[in-house]
Amino acid sequence: MNRVLKLALLLALYFLLPSTKSRANHAAGGELMYEWISDSTWRFTFKFYRDCSGIAEPAAVGLCYFNYCNQIQPLSVNMPKSPNWPANGVVVVDECPAPFQSTCNGGTVPGYREFWYEATVTLPERCQNWTFYCSISARNNPTNVTGGNIYIQAELNNTITNPYNTSVNFTNKPVPYLCNNKPYEFNNGAYDVNGDSLVYSSIQPMISGACAVDPNNPPATVTYVNGFTLANPFATNNTYNVSTTTGAISFTSSQVQSPVVTIKVDEYRNGVWIGSVFRDIQMVVLSCPFEPTAMNIDPTSVSGANNNGGVFRVCPYTPMSFCFDITTPDTGAKLKITSNLPIIIPAASLNISGVGTPSTYNCFFWTPTALDTGLKTFTVTATDTSCRPPGIKLSKTYTFSIYVQSTTYILNDTAVCAGDSVKLQAVGGSQFTWDVLPGGDPTPPVLLTPNGKFVKVQPTMTTQYAVTSNMTNNVCGVNKDTVTVTVVTPFSLFVGNDTTVCNGTVVQLNPVVTPNTQPFTYAWVPNPNLSSTTIIDPTFTANASADLILEVSVAGVEACKAMDTIHIEVLPLDFSITADHAICKGASTPLNIAGDTRYTYTWTPATGLNVDTGQSVIATPDTTTTYTVTAEYVGCVPATRSVTVEVQPNPIVYAGADREVCQWDTVHLHTKVSPSWYTNYTYSWTPATDINDATFANPVITVEFGQDKDYIVEASTSAGCKGQDTVHITVHPGNFITDIRNDTTICATEQAGLWVEGGVSWNWSPAYGLDDVTSRTPTSNAMTTTQYTVVAKDGFGCKDTAEVTLTVSPRAVLELGADITLYAGETHQLNATGNCSSFSWFPALWLSDANIMNPVLTAPDNDIQYVVTGATENGCTTTDTLNIRVNPDALLELPNAFTPGSGTNNELKIIRRGQATLKSFRIYDRWGQEVFITSDIDKGWDGNFKGKNQPMGTYLFTIEAVTHTGRQWNKQGNITLIR
Repeated sequence: MNRVLKLALLLALYFLLPSTKSRANHAAGGELMYEWISDSTWRFTFKFYRDCSGIAEPAAVGLCYFNYCNQIQPLSVNMPKSPNWPANGVVVVDECPAPFQSTCNGGTVPGYREFWYEATVTLPERCQNWTFYCSISARNNPTNVTGGNIYIQAELNNTITNPYNTSVNFTNKPVPYLCNNKPYEFNNGAYDVNGDSLVYSSIQPMISGACAVDPNNPPATVTYVNGFTLANPFATNNTYNVSTTTGAISFTSSQVQSPVVTIKVDEYRNGVWIGSVFRDIQMVVLSCPFEPTAMNIDPTSVSGANNNGGVFRVCPYTPMSFCFDITTPDTGAKLKITSNLPIIIPAASLNISGVGTPSTYNCFFWTPTALDTGLKTFTVTATDTSCRPPGIKLSKTYTFSIYVQSTTYILNDTAVCAGDSVKLQAVGGSQFTWDVLPGGDPTPPVLLTPNGKFVKVQPTMTTQYAVTSNMTNNVCGVNKDTVTVTVVTPFSLFVGNDTTVCNGTVVQLNPVVTPNTQPFTYAWVPNPNLSSTTIIDPTFTANASADLILEVSVAGVEACKAMDTIHIEVLPLDFSITADHAICKGASTPLNIAGDTRYTYTWTPATGLNVDTGQSVIATPDTTTTYTVTAEYVGCVPATRSVTVEVQPNPIVYAGADREVCQWDTVHLHTKVSPSWYTNYTYSWTPATDINDATFANPVITVEFGQDKDYIVEASTSAGCKGQDTVHITVHPGNFITDIRNDTTICATEQAGLWVEGGVSWNWSPAYGLDDVTSRTPTSNAMTTTQYTVVAKDGFGCKDTAEVTLTVSPRAVLELGADITLYAGETHQLNATGNCSSFSWFPALWLSDANIMNPVLTAPDNDIQYVVTGATENGCTTTDTLNIRVNPDALLELPNAFTPGSGTNNELKIIRRGQATLKSFRIYDRWGQEVFITSDIDKGWDGNFKGKNQPMGTYLFTIEAVTHTGRQWNKQGNITLIR
């Protein structure tokens, strides 16, 4: 098949799957179980199966419960997710790999996850019918019933107490996938730990809100749709069947659907109903190409049993076996076989062959006992793991029933201690007769039940008892059995006397059992140093004190025991001694041992010790000495430890000669300590003020204050041996300059005198501008600001410093510019430039303001000279002059070109300086046409004539005017109009 065709087939099959569209529905099934804990307390576990394409599972579920005895209304408890199920959220069915992942893992195949919720409940009273239930919203869109909440119930009769009931558990996960129009079988694999009888039924699913159900308000059943009934709960063409004895479910689905069914399992004990559980299952019926498997029992393989209508009947203690094949005509199938046999019948085995092929062959082996009497049902599930489209692992479950026939039998030979009694039980029959066989204690058994099923015997010697039942027609042909009750002879045990040994000693243990005439078992309380815990005479390797306990039992009789203890005291191999340390020469020190007092301790050498034996001595060594102590005990290997006592000198210290210094000077001190062979002295100076490091032998002192001071140095060894000396420091003051000229400001080119008070000699720096750097009163003509420092010396050679700043302000700069010519009547704004901030103009005539930088000048009647004085912000001054020349006539001019409507040159006007009167200003075009005329000297031509812009070109002008002096002024020429 080509790849395109394969892809088309895959897509077609996917479209046949039920919709996985995300929805608020999510409840696909569940079951509620309980386990007895103690007295009236049970642990309840709710297993919830959630559709992965629906909403999230709840964080907790409410458990509601009531009873019908005293009409107890619903009680409730919160059930959080179970800590005993760490795999909460596990995918229910083993899914196929890509591209067939389920919706639980991002795929499209319907997928389901399992969640466990758990709570403990203590019931307040006894009742034959307690009801427990959980309710979750909402059902996962089943196709055979209306929707609504999912309701899961369990029931309990807690008046039955021997033992208290634990509900059945389902060993098989609910398998949701099956194929349409293919025969299908499934079994929930119910298992009961109490061995009670189970009855299976299919019931109608129920619905109710949380804790809404009570004795007066039973839960409602979900309504079937499309004509479905309890007998035919979904589309199976009436093939649906549930076995009441085995729980096997079989049918053939007749359409693609997602039906839900509810299975109820009732428990009976000795014919009395004791409880029930419900399991809701939602199945997914797909259209798929799988061929179903078929199971066939090999009749030639059946041994030790009769196959009667599908039920194997076998007698106790008869080995039985049978084989069966599970096959499919689908050649591409890869079958996997699983079974709940290890839980249902742990002693049985199932050999499987052909795994991974379309055909498997499987053989069952078991030898039942009398305790296995009754019906045993186990399941075998065949799963096709080929993972072909639509991408599921299709399963089918087969149910096998084995009925163990009853025989008369006494449960197991037993043994008792002398003086004890034992209860014997017979099975296989309804009436029993007991006899004592010859050679035993003739005392007859005491009947504990009227039918003789249970009797009590108390033999004084080993005795055989026989029982005969009324089973004259039993299938296995056995109605008599015998049992031997062995009476154990009393015995005593002596393990041995307590003892003391050295560490590492191997102790041979030799307990004595009296009399030693019976088969015994031996059990020492586990100890890692015992060579064995199951023999009478192991060895013990002693490395720690211990109580060794031996328990002796008669083989097979746990009640007959003797116990004894031997204490083995182990002398510790290790002991501790005072740590290495140091002392000062001439001092004493205690040396101590922490160890067992049963050892003898000897010290060497004895030099400097007050005694040379014992756990505590006093040492006064003259030089560094290592002392060794030996610990001895008879039979033990001597052990030694050592301690070194270092003898350190008492230091002799010399801090050096007394010193004279100036204030703020530094003094480097030099300490000498003897004896010099010891090199680990530590130093401490006091006071530590002004010392760069008070722990140095040769520190540096900076004398901050002008006062004399004693400095003490102490030298120490690690053992605290000390010596000290003192050095005196005489300090001459360093602040003898009493005054210096204040900071001052001058203008450039000026001079300033400096001076200082105090000292006998001086040195000024820098030398810039000074006439004498060694003078007490030098003069400075510096041109820039300068900070001068003077260093003065007193009669002791001590120095002091002072500073003065001479600020030099820049000289005043003033510039009035070139001389100016004005025409009569004109004004002109003057401007003084430079660094001055104040001004004075002289004379003040014809000026708008004589005290500003830029006054306005009106043309005077005659020529004039102005003198301006300027001053800077720092008071430095300077002067400048400006000559003003006055022309008494006037000047008229005209530009030679203009551009109408363009900026400042958009109109042709007469340029005038001085005073004049215009007679006429005329403009002619090149044909002599007059295009403009005016007698107003302030008016000009805008290039327009009679409302029209005149063309670009050359035009003729004439001007006639008279100046204020009466002079006639005439001019003509050409101008150019530019556009």
